[in-house]
Amino acid sequence: MIKICSLEFLNRDYFDAEILLEDGTIIVPMGAKVTPDILLRLYFKNLFVEKELVDIMGPEAAIIEPRATLTEEISEEALVVDLKFDTAEAQRVSDYASFIGKLLELPEDKIAELEQAAYYHKIGVSKLNSNDLLDKKFVKMRAEEGYKIILNEMKLPEIIANVARTYYRKYDITQFKVRQDEKLDMPYAHIVSIASRYDELLSKKHNKKESLEKMLQLGGNKFNVFILHKFIKAMKEIND
Repeated sequence: MIKICSLEFLNRDYFDAEILLEDGTIIVPMGAKVTPDILLRLYFKNLFVEKELVDIMGPEAAIIEPRATLTEEISEEALVVDLKFDTAEAQRVSDYASFIGKLLELPEDKIAELEQAAYYHKIGVSKLNSNDLLDKKFVKMRAEEGYKIILNEMKLPEIIANVARTYYRKYDITQFKVRQDEKLDMPYAHIVSIASRYDELLSKKHNKKESLEKMLQLGGNKFNVFILHKFIKAMKEIND
């Protein structure tokens, strides 16, 4: 069998091969209609086909007669997969956050706390599944689940849990002045917001220069500009 990615069907109208799991189970029948929803769900599975896919741009591209929609032959539940907490990403973001914390001359105990907050800032994803990815409120859902996991299951301080809940929000210090205790955690969230976005941009194949430029363009519309400028200046001084 040949391993494939669901995105190989992105520009096709119908699946021109049976899509299999590693054990040979047919998860999508040949002729099923391709939809963005299905491709997204399949993206998180290890998929296989029996032979090389036909190049749809070539002169010998196969013409597939529509045979069935996916929902007629396989239940939606069969395509739902749980999402996994990416520990490699978590460690990278934690390292970036620690770097920023040292730039800001935070004391060692605060840096240790910041590293934890950064590491677990997306832990809420472990409570969601691929269906939730289609929800426009996915990031907020992940944030709220992360807050509950860190606070109630991991029994870590609220100052750490609140970072998971707030790191993704646009920078606006006024919205955090309602409760005195919420103000205390916001510098952590500001740092994690920058560290997380930088890692995301690098993961999307942007180089360091491109990533920093994109963050600078967002500036105060997204980030704490004082922290952002310190980070950008320091990163530009580092020779890769």
